Amino acid sequence: MASLSLIARYPKRYRVKTDSQHHQQIAPNLLDRQLTVNPRNQVWRTDITCIRTCQGWQYLAIVMD
Repeated sequence: MASLSLIARYPKRYRVKTDSQHHQQIAPNLLDRQLTVNPRNQVWRTDITCIRTCQGWQYLAIVMD
């Protein structure tokens, strides 16, 4: 490998990104895993993610009724 100027790539070390020891109030779980709701506009499900595009990083936010 040295004669071809190749080097090994090592994975980055895992870094914790959340603080589970915070002192903020935790919201109650109002659904309690009951995800079938009959009346419309009573429960919303949401998610957000980042997508890499040729124009750079874009955010995608989903809201489901």
